[in-house]
This record gives sequence, structure tokens and C-alpha cells, in this order.
Amino acid sequence: MALRRSGLPGEALSSSCDVFERAERHAQSVSTPKTNTSALLRGCVRRARIAASLTQEGAALDVGVHVGTLQRWERGESALDVQKLLDAPKMGPFFCREWDRVFGARRAA
Repeated sequence: MALRRSGLPGEALSSSCDVFERAERHAQSVSTPKTNTSALLRGCVRRARIAASLTQEGAALDVGVHVGTLQRWERGESALDVQKLLDAPKMGPFFCREWDRVFGARRAA
């Protein structure tokens, strides 16, 4: 239900019920928490690799995995080994920083 403001033609205000209904519909349409976490993790891997100035090949060597494995991690097609990423000499500190930035903010909310 939209309410009209007097004196301002064409401008509509939403009732509070409408706002809550739209928020609920949006929450239902958003992807599952598993998918969100997967997207966040693959973003962390990619940003950490770029921050460390590594190519996918260089990052795979640093982490100790095959390049195809790292590519699947960045695409979100397979579960990543967080411990290997944290232990990587070059990429590890950057991954740790990204992990804290993304998941620290989610825990605080």
C-alpha cells in the first residue's frame, strides 16, 4: 500500500508493513549462507593472491597445491584448505588479513 504525500505529486511513501514485507521477501531470495560463505572465501583467496603479487601459478607453488586446485578454489568449485592457505609463506599473511577483514566483520554484526 502506497501513501501519497500532500503537495508532492507522484511521490509515494511506503507503509511500514510494506517495508517489512519487502525485506522478508529479499531475505528469502538471497542465496543460502553456505553460498555466501563460499563466495566470501573465494574472494579472500583471490584478493590475497593479488595482494601478494602472485600469479595463480606462483600462488599454487607458494601454497603447495596444483594450479588447477587453486583455480577451483577461486571459482568456488571446491572446498579450500584454509590451513594450507594460512601456512603459505608469501600468501598466508595476506589471506589471514582478508579472512579477518571479511569474517571478523560478519561476527561483529
